[in-house]
Amino acid sequence: MTIWYAQTIGAHLSETDKWNSVPTGTGSFLNIDAGGLGIDDIICANGKTSLIIDRNVTCARISNAIEGTGTINGNFFIQQDRTLNCDIKAGSANCLILSSADIPFTVTINGTVYGPASGSNVYTVHQNTRASLVINGNINGPTSMSSFSSHTVYINNSVGTCIITGNIIGGSGSGCTGVYVYASGATTINGNITGGVMSAGVWIAATGPCTIKNGTISGGTNSSAYGINLNTGAACYCQNTNFITTAAPFVSGAAINTDGCNKNNFIQVGNSVFGYRLVPTEVLKGVNYAGLIGSLAPASPFRRLNRFV
Repeated sequence: MTIWYAQTIGAHLSETDKWNSVPTGTGSFLNIDAGGLGIDDIICANGKTSLIIDRNVTCARISNAIEGTGTINGNFFIQQDRTLNCDIKAGSANCLILSSADIPFTVTINGTVYGPASGSNVYTVHQNTRASLVINGNINGPTSMSSFSSHTVYINNSVGTCIITGNIIGGSGSGCTGVYVYASGATTINGNITGGVMSAGVWIAATGPCTIKNGTISGGTNSSAYGINLNTGAACYCQNTNFITTAAPFVSGAAINTDGCNKNNFIQVGNSVFGYRLVPTEVLKGVNYAGLIGSLAPASPFRRLNRFV
């Protein structure tokens, strides 16, 4: 196992003189195109920012946490299609940022994404402009009780989509979630969602269509650690899902649509409002109901008048 430490700001992973086995650069250098990156190796930001992941990666993890004798923080950027077969781990600064001003692209992460170790307003993975994100693996919330508004995965896509297949756990600090959705693009989550110590497993703060299916949604340790937290105006569609309440309700917020869920596990609803998923023919034509566009034509006024004849 080798830890490869970034040596300069803005280094590309493909550059053969920018990633060294010693934090100060006195060891051997990584040549990823020559097969130099091992499956158990670690790619460490070493405090350097604007690092570019310009190759597909198979290793133990990509990290801006403290690794070996390296420096904490720094960050990585991806701006084109990439597959990362590894875990992602954050220190106390944003770790992996997906953003491009040009063409849409997709990043696939096959591994566990760990929440920031400390700090506030910190994201391990930040899905941004024009990026689509696929995560096949579990997502663990931030672990620091003193953190505030940090999220393991921050979804903020206006063009792309996000598909997560894995289990999600909320964080320890206040407002520190496993996944925070602030997107107009579609988000799909396949798996279990569990509230953390103080915060929700998933926080949906936007009106983009969000579908959660094939898992169990349950509250966490304290009363604010909802399975899902929904802002006013937000909604999600739950399919094939069980709901379990612990100290916290399994969901809090504006509205949640359920379809094919196990209603026998509705232990506590609290102040939440639940409705059942409608089909397009039950929604007026042109109306957007939680991402579902209606096709039902309004009743004819002549038909109404005929009732009195």
